[in-house]
Formats: sequence, structure tokens, C-alpha cells
Amino acid sequence: MLVTRQTLLPDARHLSRDVVVLEQALATLRRGLATTRVDLSLLGKPFAPSMTVDQAWRRHSGAAAVFACNNLPACDGCAVRFDETLEEAAAAYGLNLSQLLADLNALLVHPSLGCPPRSTVR
Repeated sequence: MLVTRQTLLPDARHLSRDVVVLEQALATLRRGLATTRVDLSLLGKPFAPSMTVDQAWRRHSGAAAVFACNNLPACDGCAVRFDETLEEAAAAYGLNLSQLLADLNALLVHPSLGCPPRSTVR
């Protein structure tokens, strides 16, 4: 097969359109990253008792649902969230720390899980 400028031109037009689509997708991703409240420095790290409430809240976008299921829906606006650890918050509010951590860490395996249903009341 003889390759000429005329045979390459249609392929170049397709590539040009593909580049435009990829650039648009990249711009969308950049806008999303710029507005996300997830702390990317925490990615790959599990939720831990020593993590502050603020770090946990920013660790995963689904954390808000887990906090709400544990009767802590407004932690993102609490004045002590920067200093209070998950362990301290659990003790202060009478929460089961192991269950809270299990619920939060489940987000890392099943991001859309949110707060899992409970068969028993805590």
C-alpha cells in the first residue's frame, strides 16, 4: 500500500478531533481537581484513630455520609475539627471507634458505599 499525503490526511483529521476531545476531557478533570475537597496527600492511607476529624473528612468525599450515619453530620464546620482526632471524637460522642474506622475504611474499597446498613442498633 502506497502511503501519500492524501491517504494520511483523513487520519490526521481524526487525530486532530481526538486531540480536541482529549484536551476537553483534561480540562474537565483539572476543573474537578481544583474544586475537590479531597486531600490528595492522604490518598493511599487508611483512616486511623490519630487522624484529625478534618483530615478524615477530606480523605474521601464519602466520609461525610459516614459521619452523618454516626450522628456527626456537621464535622466539617466544627471549630475543633483541626485538632480533634477520630479517637477523641469517638470518645467524646460515645461512638464505637472500631466501627467508625471500619465504615470509613470501607470507602476505600467500595467508594460508593457511604454508610453501610446496620442490622443492629449501636
